[in-house]
Amino acid sequence: MKHERPGRKWIRYACLQPCQIISRNRVLQSPRTARIINVSRTGALIESDYLFWPADEITLLLPESSIAGMEGISSMYGTVRWEQVDPTSCMGTYSFGLEFETIIPFRNFFSPAYFDTVYCCA
Repeated sequence: MKHERPGRKWIRYACLQPCQIISRNRVLQSPRTARIINVSRTGALIESDYLFWPADEITLLLPESSIAGMEGISSMYGTVRWEQVDPTSCMGTYSFGLEFETIIPFRNFFSPAYFDTVYCCA
């Protein structure tokens, strides 16, 4: 399911996909369980029980071939741009916006027709 809002450069696609996150600028670098709520070519909305702060640099570890449009990508590097507390969330208390360091390459399956017929996450 795609999410469009005026002013956004890229369409977001709903995706309830488990993942792991490692902070690259904190002493404790063990993977933290999280979930991708939606994803675009330039970033993702992440939900977690662990608080990440704006400017935190993190590694997003993805299950192999789990997200349509990101097949073959096992990890992404990015920077937290914002965070919020959400005590009513299904999984995590915290949500944050992650901006990827590199744009995900455009492929045919990032076309609207692909997401109209296929679920974002397996």
